[in-house]
Amino acid sequence: MYEIYNVRYNMVLSGGGDIWALGGNVVGHPRFETGKHVMPSNPVEFDEVNDVLTTTSGSKYKIMSYGVDRDSVVAQIKKDILNGGYEVH
Repeated sequence: MYEIYNVRYNMVLSGGGDIWALGGNVVGHPRFETGKHVMPSNPVEFDEVNDVLTTTSGSKYKIMSYGVDRDSVVAQIKKDILNGGYEVH
C-alpha cells in the first residue's frame, strides 16, 4: 500500500474533454520518486473509515492528508466509483 498526501481533485486539461482527477504526493510507490505528485487511476473502492483508496490498476493508497476539505474529496471519490470513472467536463 502506498501513502498519498495533500489529496485533492484537479482539472486535467486534455483538449477533448477535461478530466476532474484525484491527485496527491505519493510515498512508497516503486515507479515514482518520494513526494512526486501523481494522479492515480480511477477509484473502484474506498474504505472511508481507514481512508484507503483502491484503483482500477489494483493499487491501494492510504490517504494520509487532504489538501482541501476532506468531505468534498470523499464525496467526489464516491461519485467517481458510482460513475465508473473520473468526471469529464
